[in-house]
Parts: sequence; structure tokens; C-alpha cells
Amino acid sequence: MLPEKFLENLREIYNEKTEEIIKSFYVNKKKTFRINFLKISDFAKLEFLLNKEDVKYERLLYPSEFYILKSDFRAFQETEVYKNSFVYVQNPSSYIPVLVLDLKKNDRVLDLCAAPGSKTSAIAAILGDNGELFAVEKSRNRFFKLKALLKEQGGAFVNTFLYDGSKFFYKYNEYFDKVLVDVPCSSEARFNINEPESISSWNHKKSKNLQKLQKSLLYSAINSAKKGGIIVYSTCTFSILENEIVVDWALKKFHNNLKLIELDIPLDNVLDGLIKWKKKDLEPTLTYCKRIIPNNIFEGFFIAKFRKI
Repeated sequence: MLPEKFLENLREIYNEKTEEIIKSFYVNKKKTFRINFLKISDFAKLEFLLNKEDVKYERLLYPSEFYILKSDFRAFQETEVYKNSFVYVQNPSSYIPVLVLDLKKNDRVLDLCAAPGSKTSAIAAILGDNGELFAVEKSRNRFFKLKALLKEQGGAFVNTFLYDGSKFFYKYNEYFDKVLVDVPCSSEARFNINEPESISSWNHKKSKNLQKLQKSLLYSAINSAKKGGIIVYSTCTFSILENEIVVDWALKKFHNNLKLIELDIPLDNVLDGLIKWKKKDLEPTLTYCKRIIPNNIFEGFFIAKFRKI
């Protein structure tokens, strides 16, 4: 059962889209995977191997690195394609923050909240050895899981740090061209009625309690970026307190030294960020942020892209 206070918040944010979103909580997402360029060089080779092992799939138009799995997942896990890490199982929504970083050759890139490593490994697969990639994780247990995943995926070259991301800018101030800060959040977009544990830890105070941490991580991310650098902030939650309110705070905190860049995500299930909440007017450029609406493939996500001036 979805908490009533959560549903009330959802209706305030999404209005007529609310019922569509609620329906998504009753449906298991289709399994998706992406090509891992660290292990296999192109789509033709991957698809040859998938066909050889009789894996049924459908390639997505966006992100084009992704496929929908149409075979049994357990059988897929027994294939050589899977065992050799030629692919990585991931929801496409969580890959989009990596895409909008717009990675270039020789970029210095920071993933500030790196574990479990889905986005770090995706950055590594795009960047390869044509730049520097730093991955930071505060939790010791999660840090070693991150390192194991990167090794498995062919990303052992990534510079990993067991460190508090909110203080990382003291070590590397204005050093990075691109910074990803996919912050810990209330994970509302991952609610699934068929998995009660995905909902059970939610309470109406959680977003407010997380906001302080999210602001401190975004503050660190902005200070870690060079002038002219890009910072991407993302969550897998619906709460405006963790999304637009945090971004609005950052724009006011850094004033003339930070601006939002308008995102163009070529999907039908995307809405602009909110510029009004209850009786409060927010920065008008918050429409440049995007909210991915969940469906049977995509998880819900919020993404904001800044440029440091």
C-alpha cells in the first residue's frame, strides 16, 4: 500500500499525470542492459554474440546504448555475453545523467556519490583512458563493492577514494571539467507494490532530513568543478524538496557564479522542472531541469545541469 501522504505529495507535483505514475508502481520494469565499451568495441559484435546465444532483445532509440531483454533473465545470466561483462544490466533512466555530462576527450571527471558504480562504470566506458575519472564513496562496505564492480567491468583504472563526498572539494578544489552528483535520496521512483520493502522505510519527514546532505554534496560538487565546468545533479525521487528546492538553493547560494543549462531529453515521458511550490516562487530557469516520468521501461528520475561561471 502506498502511503497516503506520499500520494498527496505526488498529486501536488504531477496533477493529471499522477494516476499514470501510480500505475507504474504496480508494474515490474522490463529488464534492460547496455553495451560495455570497455569489454567489446561495437554494437555489431555484441549483437552477433547475442544472436549466437539466442538472446532475444530490442535496441532502444534513446539511450541508444541500451537494449530491452526479451529472453528469460536467469537464462541471460548464464550466457557468455553476461559472464564476460560485455553488457551491464541497468535502467536507462540512471544512464541519462551520464549522457548529459557531454563527456569529451581529456576531461577530468568526478563521480561524487559513486557506489554501487552503475554510473561510474558508464562514465568509464565512454571516457576510457582518454581522461581522468575519480570516484568517491563514503561507506567502506559500498566502497569495496564499487571497486569490485569496476574491476569486473574493466574499469580498474578509475581513481577511487574512500572519502566523504561533502568534503572532497577541500582535496580537489576547482579541478574537474565535469562533476556528477547523484545524491542519496528517498528513492520514491523505485517504489514497487510487488516489493513492499521498497516502500516500508518511507516517511513524510525523510525528504526534509535528506535535504541537508544533498545540499552539502551539491555544494562540494560545485566547488570541485573548474570555472566553466559542468555539474549534473540527479535523484531517483519525486520529492520537490530533494529536487527543485535543492537546485533553487544552489542557484541562490552561488548567485552569479552558477547557471542552469536547458536539457533536451528526446523522450515522450519527460516534464520540465517546477517553478512554483505551494505559495513559493522558484527560479524561473528551473524549467531547464527535467523529470523523467516512470513507465514500464524507465524509472522516474530528476536531472539538473549547471555550468559554473
